[in-house]
Amino acid sequence: MDDWALVFLAKEAGWPPALEILVDRHMGWVKGMIVRMTKNEDHWHREDSEDAEQDAAVAIIAKAVERYDLV
Repeated sequence: MDDWALVFLAKEAGWPPALEILVDRHMGWVKGMIVRMTKNEDHWHREDSEDAEQDAAVAIIAKAVERYDLV
């Protein structure tokens, strides 16, 4: 299923698994961004980075779905 169909299912049909699939699908680039942003921080721990990755992915995808105009 492509991203557009998943956005429709998440936004219009209210199907929670669609958002989960989108997050899983796009987690790679979010993870890369977080790693680049935090790799030079001496006080940053790997567990914190993993939490930040998950939180960021969910927030970014949820906001994108919310803002997307399907019309």
